[in-house]
Amino acid sequence: MTTATSVKVQPARFEDGGTLHIAGPVSRYTMKEHSGIPGQWERFRPHIGQVPGQVGAATYGVSLRPTDGSKDNFDYVTGVEVSGFDSLPGDWARVTLPPQRYAVFPHRDHISTFQRTIDAIFHGWFPTSGFRMPDGPSRLTMLERYANFDAEKGTGDIEVWIPIEKA
Repeated sequence: MTTATSVKVQPARFEDGGTLHIAGPVSRYTMKEHSGIPGQWERFRPHIGQVPGQVGAATYGVSLRPTDGSKDNFDYVTGVEVSGFDSLPGDWARVTLPPQRYAVFPHRDHISTFQRTIDAIFHGWFPTSGFRMPDGPSRLTMLERYANFDAEKGTGDIEVWIPIEKA
């Protein structure tokens, strides 16, 4: 079995991302129990390509710090980039990510091993990287970007975007 400490990751690149508007269903999870995320994706899947104002074909998983300040929970949005927030279902999250710098990590394996990559980033690379999460109004902790993703096979172009600033 591979552990987070034995999986080594390095960012493939650093990106200066522009403003990004993402819309989609949101659910709250705990850091220890987030097994509902695949089901959230399954419920969202029929909407992909049908979202009003959708930009491009990539999909996003957006992990946000909750507004209530809880450190044991996070809000997770399954979504797509949109040009605006008009005509969206009323219960969907509308997230605007400001321009910021990201460390971008590829995940080249099957989606079932995704948590290993996340653990390696946050418990291996990040603590010794010389970076920290940016201060400010953005609640973003992690952005997952899926391009050419085949949900049936569990593979595709998967990247983890971590907002960073110098520590």
